[in-house]
Amino acid sequence: MKKGKFIFIVALLAALLVVSCGREKSAQSDGGGAPYEIIVTYPHFLGAPKDLQLVEDEINKISIPAVNAKVTLYPFDLGQLANQTNLMVSSGEKLDLLMCLFQGGPGNLVNNGQIIELDDLYEKYGAGIKAAEGIAMAGGYFDGKLYAIPSEEKMGRRNGVMIRSDLLAEYPWNKKEWDMISYEDLDGLFREVRAGAGDSLFML
Repeated sequence: MKKGKFIFIVALLAALLVVSCGREKSAQSDGGGAPYEIIVTYPHFLGAPKDLQLVEDEINKISIPAVNAKVTLYPFDLGQLANQTNLMVSSGEKLDLLMCLFQGGPGNLVNNGQIIELDDLYEKYGAGIKAAEGIAMAGGYFDGKLYAIPSEEKMGRRNGVMIRSDLLAEYPWNKKEWDMISYEDLDGLFREVRAGAGDSLFML
């Protein structure tokens, strides 16, 4: 499985464990009934993945035995994510988990009555999430209450800079080792290019 898929599955399962564990005992008490279906929306950038069903299958191999929950994924174009989410909610369509990406954080969703508090579930079932996320959990709070769980995709990010090729060709700084640069190195490059190119600066 590709790294990106694995990170996505880990992020989703972190949220599922909080949302779904509250249903686990009731599912067991009625003889282990049919899995509860969890509808999840998330953004895509370059078109919906062709192997989406494979990702769902891998998630459900974990979530059904663990918490008796079956996941169905609904990918939306990034630019349409907020509109599609609002349409689903306003039309009464089932929606259990969503991403707050580019929606102003959980605040707007709370004010619109679109998401519920997670404090009780988090305290009861979220010890593993708390240990893994640490200070990152602060981003999930609004008005003192928890409404969101940070996604684990941040663990797969890599830092870097993008610089115009003509500037790289013109200034000798480009001969340095790119895999071992610091913020101080970049400060030196900023000064050098600004002195020689004025406002023709590169893009970060």
